[in-house]
Amino acid sequence: MPYITKDLRIELDPAIDSLIESVKSVLVEYTADNPKKNPINGVANYVITRTILGMLEPARGWNYESLSDVDKTLNCSRMEIYRRLTAYYEDDKVWENGDLKEFEKDLEDDPTGGVFQEDIKDNTLLDAIDKNPITGP
Repeated sequence: MPYITKDLRIELDPAIDSLIESVKSVLVEYTADNPKKNPINGVANYVITRTILGMLEPARGWNYESLSDVDKTLNCSRMEIYRRLTAYYEDDKVWENGDLKEFEKDLEDDPTGGVFQEDIKDNTLLDAIDKNPITGP
């Protein structure tokens, strides 16, 4: 999880914010000169790859464990973005446009599809949703 201490965030955020603004500025200039090209995804991949490899490269060189650490870090970041942003976006679209018929059939009798059934019975899950800083009240 990306939840480091506030003291460490205070130290890191100016450098990270500066990197973000610099990359955005380069992209604005590049796309102005090349209006048919928008390399945002490639640039994001480049910046993330260089940053993660530069931060995690071990002094003695790469080995299975250090490469696995890179993979774990990237996967955890991806999962956190999905959990905190993408899943909510997808849920909103289901409410807006309707669900797939395959899921609607499964959910007619049980709106959770059997997931977290015990938590819903005692409102544990609903209480957690209400306290969520993104979607809660």
